[in-house]
Amino acid sequence: MIGRGGTDFQPVIDYIDKHKDYDGLIIFTDGFAPVPVAPNKNRRTKILWLFNNENNYLNMKLQVRQIGRSTFIKAS
Repeated sequence: MIGRGGTDFQPVIDYIDKHKDYDGLIIFTDGFAPVPVAPNKNRRTKILWLFNNENNYLNMKLQVRQIGRSTFIKAS
């Protein structure tokens, strides 16, 4: 997969903040988008940031740390 950047993650974060019945959210990304504000009310839903490669993960892991856990997919 090849990313193009510019995705707005805030709407999905806002959605889970209002709908607390989800136990998890996986955000697959290249990391070329603004980091959203963390959920304000919903601390229950676990968030995983899944980056498309190691370099993008290394560039963004500290920025998304406050919002969830993160890892990357290693290309074979």
